Amino acid sequence: MTILTGPETIDQFVTGDFDVFGGNIVLQGAGQGSTIISGNNLNRVFELSSGAIIMRDLTVTAGASTADGGGIYARNNVYLRLERVTVTGNSAVGWGGGITQGPNSTVEVFDSRIVSNQASQIGGIGPVFGDPGTTLTIVNSEIAQNSALSGNVGGVYSGVGVFSITNSTISGNTAPVGGSGGIEIGAGAGGSAIVTHTTITANTADGYGGGLTATNTLSPQVRNSIIAGNSATYGSDCFTFSANIEVWGVVDFGSINYCGITNNGAYFSADPQLGPLEFNGAATRHHLPQIGSPVVNAATGSGVTYCTPADQIGQARPRGAFCDIGASSARRASTRRRRQQRDRCPRRAEPAQPAHDHRHRPRSAGRPKRRRERRQRQRLAGVGNDHAAVAWRRGL
Repeated sequence: MTILTGPETIDQFVTGDFDVFGGNIVLQGAGQGSTIISGNNLNRVFELSSGAIIMRDLTVTAGASTADGGGIYARNNVYLRLERVTVTGNSAVGWGGGITQGPNSTVEVFDSRIVSNQASQIGGIGPVFGDPGTTLTIVNSEIAQNSALSGNVGGVYSGVGVFSITNSTISGNTAPVGGSGGIEIGAGAGGSAIVTHTTITANTADGYGGGLTATNTLSPQVRNSIIAGNSATYGSDCFTFSANIEVWGVVDFGSINYCGITNNGAYFSADPQLGPLEFNGAATRHHLPQIGSPVVNAATGSGVTYCTPADQIGQARPRGAFCDIGASSARRASTRRRRQQRDRCPRRAEPAQPAHDHRHRPRSAGRPKRRRERRQRQRLAGVGNDHAAVAWRRGL
């Protein structure tokens, strides 16, 4: 079943959220700025109890749950897919201010924004702690400025099952009372966690792992990603309890004392020189590497293994000899310099041509004629022909 919604705001003014039971449902909006489904800060917005649900081109906002899942709660055995959806301004007393999921559920997030949500334990998105059999996939998305008020993780919690994140930006998430800032990976035996072409920056934690934390025995794989500019009490950019972090082409700009990094021949520490979190004309915000950044043309496995065919905002990879590390590719110097030069020196407008007026001719217009007349008078005067000179003066 497909439910089409027009450009409208849907508010909940009575107790109760939108409950979805069974079946295959597509909720198609008219755009994230046009179709807005609001919990009116009274209730959770969506509770999905069974079936497969796809949401497209809409915004889920102002949900408030006294338990888990402020914006969306995908319960046991539910399949949920988001495409071009914004989940923002939601809150939960328990887990998952933006989105949470139950046992054996699958959540896929594509080209979407999960921003400015808060909860006690998981600010942005993730399964309830310890629920088995979960799958969480995030692609081409922005997870930013979410907060976990009592611990766990501000941005993303992987769960103990299968987790992957690709071409995405994790930025500005916070865990002010313990916990970790950007991503916490809790997968153990039987699970997996892969982070590819992702930028993790500007996240903060009062506890451990401002950028990335691995809390279980599984060693997450981090490929062609940036983990830099985060802060925490222990492990500003990364922290592991018992696992190692396997890296390929990772840029870090902080202490790695708590990271447990393996395969660090493909790891290097440098300032990635990232721009601010901005849209830059795209649908999701990201940090563009600046000109001269060490992440440019630095990815490993370019065009073969770990280099995605496009970046977070849809630009084809590679843009140079090799792929750039991180979620978004840098603008190439030649293009940017031409643009900057054009902006600094705008083309001067041509002066307006005056309308033709036969009474006002340019000064030079009559000069040749006057010279000819002067020479003719001089010739006449030189030969002493007074009658001819007088006749010429009188126009005879």
